[in-house]
Amino acid sequence: MSVSFELDPELAGRLAAAAGLRGRVDSVARLDGGVISAVFALRIGDRHVVVKLYPDAAQPRMRKEVALYALLASRAPGLRVPRVLAADDSRALVPRSYVILTRLAGTSLRSLLPRLTADDLRSVYREVGATLRCLHGVELDEYGEIGGGTDARYRTNRAFMSARLEAALGGFERLGGDPVLHRRLGERFESAAVLFDACERPVFCHNDGHDANVVVDR
Repeated sequence: MSVSFELDPELAGRLAAAAGLRGRVDSVARLDGGVISAVFALRIGDRHVVVKLYPDAAQPRMRKEVALYALLASRAPGLRVPRVLAADDSRALVPRSYVILTRLAGTSLRSLLPRLTADDLRSVYREVGATLRCLHGVELDEYGEIGGGTDARYRTNRAFMSARLEAALGGFERLGGDPVLHRRLGERFESAAVLFDACERPVFCHNDGHDANVVVDR
């Protein structure tokens, strides 16, 4: 799902004012990487913030993102986490839900890959690994989605993963997937489901930590 939306300085200024940011918007630049949302960098004097605009179908994603930042700020204080300055799904100012965040310093890792040495990459991925370890150390109260638009909670990891697979296979079937493959996938999962019992406590899991989702700063 790609999002097409242009944000001019006048509209950006109204959004910034709604977030309590005073002053003229000096620049608006679209940032790469926004697939679900349209993402822009704003400079207001010496302040740098990010505006993310979501289509209607992605409102649960917007609410999830806000919930995740609050969770990580309280339970992983050692991480650098953007601070939410404003979040609004009323569509009063723009025909989109939006979030305004403080901007972390750094450059997209993917854009730098051609210029990084092997030593640079080893250093970066050690830090990525340490960050993921820190995230996975954030304990949660129950298994289930975090602020993702569903209230379903599960007592065990196996119950949660079984529900996820059932939903995925149901979608596969509705879209005309091969019935034989559908059955084989279900049987394969059932034969290996005991492996999910090895996860004895619910923790935060980030499953998308690739180079396009990482910013680096020397």
